[in-house]
Amino acid sequence: MEIIGHKKIVDFFDKVLKNGRLGHAYLFVGQSSLGKKNIAEKLSENILKTTKENLKKELDFFFVEQEIDKKTGKTKKGISVDQIRSLINFLSQKSFVKGHKIAIIDNAHKMNSFSANALLKTLEEPRGKTVLFLISDNLNELPDTIISRCQVVYFEPVKEKDIHNFLISKGVSFGKAEEIYKISKGLPGKVLDFLENKENLNFYKKEIKRFESLFGKAFYEKRVCIEEMFGSKTDHTAQRDKIREILSIWQSVLNGFIYSENTKKNSITYGEFVRLNDKITEARSLILLNVHPRLLIENILLLIH
Repeated sequence: MEIIGHKKIVDFFDKVLKNGRLGHAYLFVGQSSLGKKNIAEKLSENILKTTKENLKKELDFFFVEQEIDKKTGKTKKGISVDQIRSLINFLSQKSFVKGHKIAIIDNAHKMNSFSANALLKTLEEPRGKTVLFLISDNLNELPDTIISRCQVVYFEPVKEKDIHNFLISKGVSFGKAEEIYKISKGLPGKVLDFLENKENLNFYKKEIKRFESLFGKAFYEKRVCIEEMFGSKTDHTAQRDKIREILSIWQSVLNGFIYSENTKKNSITYGEFVRLNDKITEARSLILLNVHPRLLIENILLLIH
């Protein structure tokens, strides 16, 4: 996967690698789909001198993510302490070939308290040439004990010209490039996803239209609009993850209201924007703590006029 934008971050790590001053733990923070995992994998490839195709086959590389339960087929609630113990065991061993041992924890905020506590000693006392990349959407969803032991790298949305130039270089028409940029809201992961998967582009368009349609409706009408969001009755964890993604889309649209004519269209004041934005942020965090999604969404609807 290609890197779009983030030149300062890329240049920083180029210097770090050139000067041999690589730290042992980095925490990449920013919205989902900003390219955090992509850059962590690219750095891992460079350190281990391998390719993207072979990275996960490398004996000196370890990847941790939320798993699917093999027995039930459902998404597990988070990153388990057993997964972290396997990671710790991997990092405690000597490098097989490449000198460094590299690990990535994707969605690190999904570690529970036991998982996070198990990781602390490894962060405090790394053994040998180990490098750990933690990736998270929200700094507030991680324990301070984890944050304080990592070098935090903040990711911001990519500039329009960087995304636009990338799309044009791929042969995308000017009009289509403009559409993808506006919908992606500066998220390069979404840009690449939309190029490869038209269904995901349509999903985003649908959620943008849903959120915009909520303004000016009575509460019961807004409830009808969101009913489809609670369709899954089997894999509740996957459903919560999908609702978090939808809320992220809503938040991107909301941020756009402040800088466009949509502000006038929806008659939203800055104070209303702040309250609504904070409520969506709160809902995205609380949904991980098993607060009922419908209650969280309906509380958001109460702030939409």
